[in-house]
Amino acid sequence: MTKEQKDMLRILDETVAFYGEDPSRRATSEKDSTRCVYHTDDGRMCAVGRLLTPEEHQFIDERGINSDCGASSLCNNFGEFFPSLEHPRIFYVDLQSLHDFPEHWEVKGLSEDGQSLYKEIKSRILEGYYDGTI
Repeated sequence: MTKEQKDMLRILDETVAFYGEDPSRRATSEKDSTRCVYHTDDGRMCAVGRLLTPEEHQFIDERGINSDCGASSLCNNFGEFFPSLEHPRIFYVDLQSLHDFPEHWEVKGLSEDGQSLYKEIKSRILEGYYDGTI
């Protein structure tokens, strides 16, 4: 297993443990709990938001792109703007998808759908799916 694969597994497992302990930690829009934001005024963060540096959060705030961080928005607001995200984009899109959808979470931990997606992402990491992608 490569160093990158180990790191992606660590990020995936930490994300599941963090939100699994208390799914209300998910950073969702006050107007629509099915919409994600990078970070909220009360300190909650989305899966990718938790990985960003304070400078990257400031960048988001200054440009007003905090309001929607779904998978498509992630792809559009990525790259050189977020140097702390060193793995392929598609990994973060998948990680964010696990976070974003309420049906992936129960009162404590992942729902059946969430467990299925978690296993799929883990399998993709181990199979090298994310290796060499952008």
